[in-house]
Amino acid sequence: MNRLMILIWVLAVIACGCVTIPEPLMVENRLGKFDSLPADDLCKHEIKTSVPVQTTGLDASGFSLLSWNIQKEYGRGWESDFGRLSRNVDILIIQEAYLTEKLKRLLNRGPYYWYLVTAFEYQDTKAGVLTAATIKPDFICALRAAEPLIRVPKTILITRYPLSNSRRSLMIANVHMINFAPHLTAFIDQAQRMAEILAAHHGPMILCGDFNTWSDERSAIVADVAARLKLESVDFKTDLSRKIFGHTVDRVYYRGLTLEEARVVEVTSSDHNPLRVRFRLNREG
Repeated sequence: MNRLMILIWVLAVIACGCVTIPEPLMVENRLGKFDSLPADDLCKHEIKTSVPVQTTGLDASGFSLLSWNIQKEYGRGWESDFGRLSRNVDILIIQEAYLTEKLKRLLNRGPYYWYLVTAFEYQDTKAGVLTAATIKPDFICALRAAEPLIRVPKTILITRYPLSNSRRSLMIANVHMINFAPHLTAFIDQAQRMAEILAAHHGPMILCGDFNTWSDERSAIVADVAARLKLESVDFKTDLSRKIFGHTVDRVYYRGLTLEEARVVEVTSSDHNPLRVRFRLNREG
């Protein structure tokens, strides 16, 4: 029922002309600059497999990550939850982020370099997936795919970060997969485009976000991508993560890392509960 109501709402706002799809694909960052990203060229930049030992970067001995679909910031108390949950977190992986002044202020209070890939604009506010980290990425790749029925896009943001005292870099994919589709073709295409980019990186990796895996078929497609990339799934012992038709939609996959903590934080400010994890880099062999 919730999915049906969301679909009706989306169709209504599209019909009234409130939603616009900017061209070309855009990214906004903390500096407030709009960067027009030629996505095809950007995502095909060489991903180096060997780098000098980094003296600065994400702390390889331990770093935390929060992945959360914040439901367009509609829920009561989302600001206080966001402020509380993001405190002392090294990486924020946010879906359905609306780049309002409130969200900007919350992000800019922390030591974050943040990037939002615009899926669409609603009432002059940009919306999409947002990734924030305590250091700058050295690789950015933005992907966008239109929903087959409603034509409003979903976005994926891939970023890479150096790890301290290591030759390795960490690749992170912030994922919001296609939802309203009468068949699996668009979902598969979106997953394959992402997988092709990630396959060029041979180091540690995290794949997380809202996968909209609300069926066995969708779950199997994502599981296949994870298997091909040699990713493990985080197992949350107390699993309070979002379920649709009995299927988990918010997930975290990883490789080349040791999982130290994994928990789901229950909130009422979104229809998705945030996932909090902590990793450390595996020893280099």
